[in-house]
Amino acid sequence: MKLRRLSIKLLTLVMTSLIVLSGCGQGSPNGEPSSTTGVVDQDIVILKPYVFRYNDTTVRVNSYAPTVIQGLGKPLEYYKAEGMFVDGEEDVYLYEGMEVRAGQLDDSRVIVAALIQGSGIPTAEGIAIGDAFADVILTYGEDYVEDEDGFYSYERDGSKLSFLIENEVVASIQYTIVEEKIETAPVVSTSTD
Repeated sequence: MKLRRLSIKLLTLVMTSLIVLSGCGQGSPNGEPSSTTGVVDQDIVILKPYVFRYNDTTVRVNSYAPTVIQGLGKPLEYYKAEGMFVDGEEDVYLYEGMEVRAGQLDDSRVIVAALIQGSGIPTAEGIAIGDAFADVILTYGEDYVEDEDGFYSYERDGSKLSFLIENEVVASIQYTIVEEKIETAPVVSTSTD
């Protein structure tokens, strides 16, 4: 009889422990990671490219340009220009507060850059034109590269996010393809999220 009670107590303890521990480590109610970086396992970190949203469309360098441009809507102006980010010509699309550039990469037309100059277009992490440089550091950390033109840049997953800082304030935001990653296969987007 004592053995049976001990077995029931032990089984109850094990079940309670499993129930309590089953909720640990989940980043959000739907089970997806809650951070921008996306921690899947304590030992494995998956980096996501830098993105932002405009007209309910996610804009990301190295994504399929026709789908992104369609989601952004009709540009205020369109023209072709000498490539700044890839060899050859680039398509330049001007929208309110931003410029998007598309270029040929392997067999696909992809987004190679997005240049934001309007204050109403924040990064996915919430930084916008006019924000303090200190907010950039709090949001993205101190692992940046500063260039001679005043840009502070962060790189991950084939994308570079750069902030032009003037008088300790964000004056411009640029998303560009990382030159070393240009040979990688472009990501083809089929949705606008």
